Amino acid sequence: MTTITPPPAVPDLAPAERPRRAHPRPARRRPPDLGGRATDTLAALGALALAGTLWWTGATLTLLCLRQLGAPVDALGVWQWGIPATMSAIELSWWPGRRRISPYQVAVFSGVSLLDLASTLYGLVAWGRGRSLPLGTGIALPSDGAGLIVPAALASVVLTFVPERLARWAFCELLRIWEDADDAD
Repeated sequence: MTTITPPPAVPDLAPAERPRRAHPRPARRRPPDLGGRATDTLAALGALALAGTLWWTGATLTLLCLRQLGAPVDALGVWQWGIPATMSAIELSWWPGRRRISPYQVAVFSGVSLLDLASTLYGLVAWGRGRSLPLGTGIALPSDGAGLIVPAALASVVLTFVPERLARWAFCELLRIWEDADDAD
């Protein structure tokens, strides 16, 4: 009678014998020194300035769209900026998934975001139609605006959704940087 011999057993690695990672996970991040905080602060302020520039650009294009459509926004004077500011407040406060919001808030958010996106797109095409941009050897934009729709749509998505989110992140980052500084003291 022949006996079957089992294959050699694979050695069981007990938890203490398991290989260690080459680089263990770092412990909680140490608060940066003053130079590190200054650099982080400058970077967050730069992001905040970029967010403000993007917001202003989108708001200007939205107001241009309303003017092109015949809305008397110039009669509002400085209060015309309340239109894009209100849109931004809705987009910031009622962003889906951020917290529990009602179906009505989702509907208003969706409508305002769609209006913001469409008005920015329309304003960008209206502004760029027939312009010549002095970039590189010069870029002449089509006079009918048809060739601008795809790049303008991409830019509109950025101008509609990025400024508010970037500003929120940069502001929270500034608070975190200087709260860490208070904890270190």
